[in-house]
Amino acid sequence: GVFDGDGSVRLRQYDDKWPVGEAYLSHSDLQAARHLQLLLKRLSIVGQLRAERAVYKVELHGSNLRQFAEVAPSRHPAKRAVLDQIAALPRSGPD
Repeated sequence: GVFDGDGSVRLRQYDDKWPVGEAYLSHSDLQAARHLQLLLKRLSIVGQLRAERAVYKVELHGSNLRQFAEVAPSRHPAKRAVLDQIAALPRSGPD
């Protein structure tokens, strides 16, 4: 639910060469963002915490994002579609 409400995900082409996925879980409270980061870590998903203006973002990239895409039960149709594309990306290549 947190991802569906306050998260975002996108898939783009890096230098027109290979697909790159990015996802963010956002929260206005630092402690809550750290808690989200720790909850993901319990699933062996490492997210980087970054402050951006009035919010804190737990960022996911590479293999951590692919793992999140495989386990995240998103009910948002557009976000689910992008997560499915990310989960289907080849595991070889840049991370």
